[in-house]
Amino acid sequence: MLEKIHLTESISLHSSGYRLGFLRALNALGPSSSRGYFINSCYAHCQTEVQETWYRADSPKLANKTIAKALGDWFYDKNPFQKIDCPYPCDKTCHNRVSDPNVHPFDIDI
Repeated sequence: MLEKIHLTESISLHSSGYRLGFLRALNALGPSSSRGYFINSCYAHCQTEVQETWYRADSPKLANKTIAKALGDWFYDKNPFQKIDCPYPCDKTCHNRVSDPNVHPFDIDI
């Protein structure tokens, strides 16, 4: 007999735990005006893999800045961009097609 287990909640709890651990580690480093960060709640990390995505009109944003603008401002000492998004899935600028259950269901057979 096959049972279906819906993993969406489990995956959400795992990613939430990862996020909290990451933020704790970042906080443990202490404050630094030279450290920039763009920590969004996007499920898919494609915005960092492909440079073209950084410059798209619909690129993910934090504080109304794309990752390209935030990184450029930080790198050229224009602004020490240090923003942390709300927990997943609140960011409406993300491209979360990977987690769309109609495209990639999280159901598995055991």
